[in-house]
Amino acid sequence: MQISSTANRRQGWILRRGLWLIAIVPFVVSCGGGASSGNKGALKLRIDETYVANVPENEQLALREANSDLYQARREVARARAAEERVAADVTIAKFENEQAVLARRAAEVSLRAAQKRAYLPEIRQSEMAMAIAVARAKAAKAKLRHRRVSLVHWKEEVRYRTSHAYAMEAKYELEKALLAQRHQIQPKGFSVDRFQQQYHQRMALAKALEIRARERRLEADSAHTSWLTLGRQADAVERSNRGLPPQRAPAPVPLAPEPSPVLEPSESEPPPELEPSESEPPPEPEPEPTPDPPEPVLVPGPAFESNENLWPE
Repeated sequence: MQISSTANRRQGWILRRGLWLIAIVPFVVSCGGGASSGNKGALKLRIDETYVANVPENEQLALREANSDLYQARREVARARAAEERVAADVTIAKFENEQAVLARRAAEVSLRAAQKRAYLPEIRQSEMAMAIAVARAKAAKAKLRHRRVSLVHWKEEVRYRTSHAYAMEAKYELEKALLAQRHQIQPKGFSVDRFQQQYHQRMALAKALEIRARERRLEADSAHTSWLTLGRQADAVERSNRGLPPQRAPAPVPLAPEPSPVLEPSESEPPPELEPSESEPPPEPEPEPTPDPPEPVLVPGPAFESNENLWPE
């Protein structure tokens, strides 16, 4: 009897714990998913298009504008996802480039130690030059990899923001349909404009919060990009100095084209000023006067044409 009661208590404890897990896991998953993704998913409140299909076209201007905003927001989501995929590929490439730079630096270290053991000064100087170039290139490759990774984080946040903004524009579109239905006294079962307004404001607040996070990640990506460019220029300068090449100069600024002087049209009251001939240039030769055309000959009628030939025989 004691063994049976102990087993029953254990089964009851396992059953209660299982029920507790079943009750708490969906809550944890839903909260965790909302915090990680930043999006609430599809809208809960929608209104069927058939309710506002018979509304006159001239009263659907706000609805058309909301539909255009929704289309543009979805295009921005597609562009952000394409950029995220491109940057993810750049991260993979930067990883390989960083590994190659690290291997080149290790090879330069081994070569320098070997040259120091042989104590041959020209070889030591050559190895030191290669070592300095490899170290600078490795720093630049590491900075490039960091920039690619930070850019990938930025574009992930950008996708979350763009997706949330698209949902907000969809909520705006549904709100415009609800307002249009209310103006025309169309009220389906369970219809409430206040709920549509609340849905739109919640989606917009979430989109603005994600926009701030995306901007912060973008600033971090811009800072990492600046560091990468700085280390890349330093690596180029180290390589040029060790190889005896002159430092690379910045490109000269392109001169701006002079602005054309305004053309002043002469007024009707004041005649244009006459240009005086300069002393260095000879005065222009006078144009020759045109010669008159010779008079046309006057035709004087002569005697009539006479012929003895009968032109019209009988």
